[in-house]
Amino acid sequence: MFLQEYRVDGFRYDQNTVIDDDGGAEGWPFLQDLTNTLNVFYVHENDRIIAWHRWLEGMGCDVVMVASLNEVTFSSYQLGMPQGGEWREVFNSDVYDHYPNPQTAGNGGILFAGGASMHGLPCSATVVIPANSIMVFARG
Repeated sequence: MFLQEYRVDGFRYDQNTVIDDDGGAEGWPFLQDLTNTLNVFYVHENDRIIAWHRWLEGMGCDVVMVASLNEVTFSSYQLGMPQGGEWREVFNSDVYDHYPNPQTAGNGGILFAGGASMHGLPCSATVVIPANSIMVFARG
């Protein structure tokens, strides 16, 4: 099976990034592991929102990442979540290190997923998504 060439912002990804100098496929198991533990569960073209779930099998290290390319902050956006309960907001690009944005938007460091199933995931949460942001939520 050969990989196609991909170009993203001038970077080139192809089968040469998977096959090592000796012709072995050393990188391939890593790529398989990565794709087996990555689920892009939500893409909304008009809202310009994408969300994905990443986990390490058997380790319980679940994270949900949300990216917004929208110029508007969404104050109550419904998103599916892979597990119910408490999620920590571990990264919010709307808050800068030692220099908070005067109009910071976020979830106050915590999110509770207790809503109905949504986007192919077992539950959901209401999320504040800042304009032009990336957010990371981690379990517990």
